[in-house]
Amino acid sequence: MLGRLATADPDTRLVLDLLACGEPLSLTTVVRLAGQHAIETAESSGMAVIEHSGARVLLRLAHPLYGEVLQDAMPVSRSMRLGRWLAEIKLTLPMRRHDDALRVALLQARAQEVIRPEIVRLGAQQAMDRGDLETAERLARMVCTAQPGAEADGLLADILVFRGNFQGAQHLSASRGSDPVRWAITRAMCAYWGEGDAVQADEILDSAATEPNGDLAVGTRAWLLLFDARCASALALACGVLASDTASQQAAVWAAGAGAAAAGFLGLADEAERLGQRGVALADAAQPDLPWAPVQVDLGRWLSLLALGEAARACRLADHNYQTALDAHKPVVAAFWAGCRGVALLTQGHPGEAGESLREAITALDGNDIFRLTRCFHTALAAATALGGDSARARAWLDRAGNLPGPAHRLFAPWFHLWEAWTTASAGDTTAAAAICRKAAHIAKETDLPAVEAAARYDTTRLGGRGEHSRLVQLADQLATPLTIALASAATGIHTGHGDPLTEAAEAFAALGHDLLAAEALTAADRAYRHNGQRARAPVISERAVRLRARCPDATTPLLTHEPLATVLTRREREVAVLAAQHSSRHIAQRLGLSVTTVNNYLAKAYAKLGISRRAQLADLLDREQPH
Repeated sequence: MLGRLATADPDTRLVLDLLACGEPLSLTTVVRLAGQHAIETAESSGMAVIEHSGARVLLRLAHPLYGEVLQDAMPVSRSMRLGRWLAEIKLTLPMRRHDDALRVALLQARAQEVIRPEIVRLGAQQAMDRGDLETAERLARMVCTAQPGAEADGLLADILVFRGNFQGAQHLSASRGSDPVRWAITRAMCAYWGEGDAVQADEILDSAATEPNGDLAVGTRAWLLLFDARCASALALACGVLASDTASQQAAVWAAGAGAAAAGFLGLADEAERLGQRGVALADAAQPDLPWAPVQVDLGRWLSLLALGEAARACRLADHNYQTALDAHKPVVAAFWAGCRGVALLTQGHPGEAGESLREAITALDGNDIFRLTRCFHTALAAATALGGDSARARAWLDRAGNLPGPAHRLFAPWFHLWEAWTTASAGDTTAAAAICRKAAHIAKETDLPAVEAAARYDTTRLGGRGEHSRLVQLADQLATPLTIALASAATGIHTGHGDPLTEAAEAFAALGHDLLAAEALTAADRAYRHNGQRARAPVISERAVRLRARCPDATTPLLTHEPLATVLTRREREVAVLAAQHSSRHIAQRLGLSVTTVNNYLAKAYAKLGISRRAQLADLLDREQPH
């Protein structure tokens, strides 16, 4: 390619440089600037191609890499001049297509000159609608310089809030301008997301609710109440907006998304489904005027599905939106949904796939964390890495999550603790991990998140904790959702040592998409049947357990591994035995906070029960009992 560029005549090179600045270009535009002969020469060289798009005839470079090479070789002054030429021509033409304003705005940015500020402002809005926040900020700042005022400041402030630059947005909001509701929302977002001050955010939005268009402040407040774990208040506020005949489309969309999520966390499955479907209809009707409406509604739906334990549906929804965003060339939106898909995959029990999606999201959302979920994705990645057996790397991800700037969502606090618990368990300390799960259950109960409380109490049981069975039965009676009923049934089986409740729970888990929970329940049922002398049932259950475990090949949990240890040793004896296969007694004592003498006493009891006498035999036993 470089050789062909070096020998290209000036007119042909002009065609190629024009395309590098703004492809694809209409054939008539390039003819005006370079002439028909130069176009024919560029096409015959194989560097440019002509294509048809409806009634339009377009010219573009033959390969995307050509544009990068041409731009790198182009002097800044030439790039500016060509950008201005193209912008001036396009500004004389009608802008019929959705992204025409963005394309012309980018040409003005290349020219480093704002010719039509209103077009650059519209281009910045379109870039924000596509999730390209870096480009949106650059264009908005150009408008603020060329045509300063409240409208330009408001757009830039919206973009800065999306990007997490709350100090910059707060500075702009000092002018407030002629739209008090818009600026109130900006200031409330800065107070909540930037400083974690929910009280101030409430006061700001309450004062704006009585203004014209105040329903937008109410819709915003519903989301902030949700993320602050005040789900009952969020649901009531959302239903109030949706019951109003005068609510704007945007306020109704926000209310439907927040309301669906709040209902899910409260365990109100029917209400969550109703609000979610209402939101889908509203978002469809609002297109294309509200391009973020489908994302906002589906975020609420995804959260409700996850809270209610509909793991498979949550994963399908995230995956659908991920593919849709990729097809629409919205990389930031796609990255957000990749993170959501990773969390859902983790919930299903697929840590390997979950880790891939979560890493994709974390990398791409740097500086573009629109919904403030990066901390959630980091912590989920720690848990996925822990379930995959890499304790050290899991702890590193957890530490990174803790060092992220800004406040954390109170709504996700129980989940954060549960993911921390699995990170702790992967290091061998299941006693401490179970205690962390109990803390998560307590937080969920205190903040009235019963669906999450049920999951936390069952995780405590999975990690060897006791005393959660009766509360799980209460929650199942209260919520009557498929997941809570299954959790209570499984806990009953573990508590009583009977296989039938575990088998029933496994069927429900599998139907919901909780492959790992189903595999654990059937594995525990197999042990229970063998222990109770019901050996006729054991082979069938064992075979089904093996098939389910094959769906989660990367996952390692206490209920899946070390069968002899699970059936004959106490929890603390099992902890010490698992660690003793690879570590010294001194190392185990430091990790578990015990004395070396106490560790050796536990180890001696484990040896006696297992009929062995040294660490090598223990390591061999554990290796033979790993699932394959």
